Amino acid sequence: MKSLLTISIVISIAFSQQGLNINDLEASPSGKQMYPYSGKIFDYWGNGNSKLRGRFRDGLRNGKWTFWHPNGQKKAEGKFFDGDGSE
Repeated sequence: MKSLLTISIVISIAFSQQGLNINDLEASPSGKQMYPYSGKIFDYWGNGNSKLRGRFRDGLRNGKWTFWHPNGQKKAEGKFFDGDGSE
């Protein structure tokens, strides 16, 4: 029983570290999030390669974001502050 609990905790921590898929966020017709999310965001291309990684704070891009091409090569990296991007 103890080992089952340990395995469950390890699995939940591993998945919580990844964050939320950006496609799981609900957006209004204007494109703004219905319920502002704060936390890690990710997305993958159809072939399983990473598409993007970053963070949202109150529904806006915030902090370091990284974007990749479908072939796995890094496309761009930048920082956002309350939704405004810079290099």
